[in-house]
This record gives sequence, C-alpha cells and structure tokens, in this order.
Amino acid sequence: MGNLSGYAWGENVGWINFKPTGAGVKIDPLTGVFSGKAWGENIGWINFSPNGKGIKTSWRPDADDDGYPFNEDCDDNNPSIYPGAPEVCDGLDNNCNGETDEGNVCDLDKDGILNSIDGYMSGGTFTDESGFASDNFTDIHLGGTTSGNIINRDGLTIQVTDNDSGGVQITASGGVGTAFISVCGFQATFTDGDSATITCGSLTIHVFTGDVNVQVAGNLSVVVPKGLKAIIKDLGDEQYRIENASDSQVPVTITFNGETTELQPGESATFATADRDQDGILDTEDSCPDENATGLDANGDGCIDNIAGLGQFVQTLVDEGLITEQLQNSLLSKVSNAQKSADKENICAAVNQLKAFINEINAQRNKKISDEAADRIISYVNNVIAGMLAQLPSGESC
Repeated sequence: MGNLSGYAWGENVGWINFKPTGAGVKIDPLTGVFSGKAWGENIGWINFSPNGKGIKTSWRPDADDDGYPFNEDCDDNNPSIYPGAPEVCDGLDNNCNGETDEGNVCDLDKDGILNSIDGYMSGGTFTDESGFASDNFTDIHLGGTTSGNIINRDGLTIQVTDNDSGGVQITASGGVGTAFISVCGFQATFTDGDSATITCGSLTIHVFTGDVNVQVAGNLSVVVPKGLKAIIKDLGDEQYRIENASDSQVPVTITFNGETTELQPGESATFATADRDQDGILDTEDSCPDENATGLDANGDGCIDNIAGLGQFVQTLVDEGLITEQLQNSLLSKVSNAQKSADKENICAAVNQLKAFINEINAQRNKKISDEAADRIISYVNNVIAGMLAQLPSGESC
C-alpha cells in the first residue's frame, strides 16, 4: 500500500489532512484504489471507501507491467529492468542494484567467450583476448582451475561463460555440425542444443541438455547424457578413473577398445590406456610392451612371433583343447629341431623344418587340430619363417 500524506486546501472546506492521527489515506499500488479517511477542518471526516466503494485512479503504479510498482522499480518504463532481473550486456542496470553490466556478462569481440574468461594463461600470467575474436578461455586468473580452447565450431554458435559454482558453462546452438572443444586436456564434442558445465582438476562434467562425448584417450571415450555428472580423473601413466556421480539420473556409457559398458549412478571404474609400442595391445596385456608387433603377432601376445615362442603357442592350443595330445609331441619335436638349426645359424634347415611343421598341421586339420587353430598357428609359423629369411645375407634365399 502507498500512503498519502500532506494537506490540501478547499475554498469551502478549508484544510484537508490526508494523514491525521489514527487514520490516513492509502492507495493500492497494483489496483490504484483509494482507501481510508482524511480530516477536513470544516467538514470533519472524509471517507475514501464508503461501503467498500473507493475512488480509483487511472494512474498506473506499474507502467511497464514487469510486476514491480514504481516505488520498487528503478525504471518503470522498461520491462527488462526490475529488481532481480538478469543482467545483460546493454549498458543498463537491469537488476536495479546500482551497477551496470556487472557479473561478467559482456562479450565485446562477439567470439562467444565472455570477456572475463576470454584469453589464456602462460607462465602464471593471463593474456586477455577479449578485444579480438579468439578461441581460448580460462578462469585460472579468477581463482578457478579450468582452461581450454575451441578447436572447431563447425557452423555452431558456441558460448562459453564463467559458471558461478566453478568452471565454465559451454553451450552449442544454431546448426547441424559437431564442435570440438579441448578442455582440461580432453576433447569434448558438442552438437546443437548441448549444454554442460565443465571443471578441471579432476574433470567434472555436468550435462544439462543433449549428450556430450568426451574423448579421454585414443581408445577410451565417455558419452555423458542429460542429467548426468561424470568425473574423470587422470591417475598418471595413462590410467584414468571414471565416476558416475551418485546424484546422476542416468548411466554413463563408456567405450574402451571398441567395447561398450555402462556405469550406474555411484559406480566407478579404472582404465589403463597405455600402449607404448603403438601395436594396438595395451601395456597391461602386452608381453612385449616396447616391441611393435603389428602384423607379426598371430597369437596376440604383443610380441613378434619367434621360434622360441612357437612351442609355448602349441602348448596353449593343446591346453585349450584345440590340438589333441596325440599331435602335440610330433609338433613339438619339429619345433625343437628347427630351434636347434636356428641356434647353429642354419637358417634354411630351420625354415624347411618349419615348412614340414605346416604340412603336418594341414594334414591333421579338422582331425587332430581345429580349423581355426590350424589357421592361427600357420600364421604364426609364417611370421617366424619371414623373420628368419630376413636374416639371410642380401641376395641369398632358401
């Protein structure tokens, strides 16, 4: 309610007091209806709402219809200005707090990255790039931990803002492409409508809309859908721990070495992704982690196939029931003879003994050795033969 105060003078009624002791006149700021009583020195009490029928003014107490009357609104002629309104970069005090464009809401160079985080850190120094279009962003100079850069926008509008609760918020809109954004040492992909907050340290990504894909390593990726908060920790030595926060609403989907798994809310898993020799076999499963055996590793142990390992391969196939025990001794005898020839540097003799080994495998295919095992062990032996022939002097052959 608005209270009237002061006096008015009428030639016949004398002075009128609008705020006499024990009474007064009020105006409802939303309806403009008068109520209460005033005192006239010659006529006594003046009732402004007799029998509930009060006077109503045509004056609008909320001229811009923003829900705030003139006495609370710092600009009653602009509906975008009122107490608590969102502050935008327009040179006005939108929220009536006496400040203009506060809260880092401006993007002067129109690159989608707000001024306060538009730039990068180098040697502990922040380089401000808010004066020209760029792709770098960081909040480290503001006390945060997050930094990154937009690799490719692909026709999308990307907006990066400083998130009040920590980190940055990234939103993609306005296109059908896929944007690639490097953040916290990982690469995230955004499509139209995707929005997420991302905080570095241990990367924490909270997706509000859409699905955001995070490429953790070459063979490890995480799809973070709407309503999910995932935490990715770099444990060092190319090991990563992925957690689906307990307050997430849906499972997180992880693809590791081509296989897909899900983590339910509150679950976590650790992945070792190191492959030092780049042969496609992880170090944790590679018997020769510093030897690239690509194309020369028929048994998949990460080592280049060699005659010393052939006997063990035969034994493994026997243990798996793919080679009968009756055939085992004959095959191992041929391997032993080939090894002895190789030790004496009689390469051609060793090669011929290994070819005899292959002939026996083919003769016993689908009899004493399965068809699949026959193919695997012949591939192994051919790799061994190729390695031996490569040791011959140039121009020589067997």
